[in-house]
Amino acid sequence: MREYIVGTKIDPIETGDMAYRATVPRDRVLALQDESLLSLCNDNALRNWIGPNMHAVLYPVRHGEELNLVLMYHGHSQPPSFPQ
Repeated sequence: MREYIVGTKIDPIETGDMAYRATVPRDRVLALQDESLLSLCNDNALRNWIGPNMHAVLYPVRHGEELNLVLMYHGHSQPPSFPQ
């Protein structure tokens, strides 16, 4: 695909960036009955959280029936720990 778009062969470059993706049914999130999640489920918008060396993106897919969550961080080892 890269060769098709760029018009020449370019080898990939290791950046150390890691991404984890999950698609979650909207009704399962709503079933948690957590008020802080209601706006995420009832809003049809892309949300992103950006921090040093890591960020997250959340957006609805399949006509809002599911939420796609992508978590990214820069590093070659274990993902960072997040405060509880």
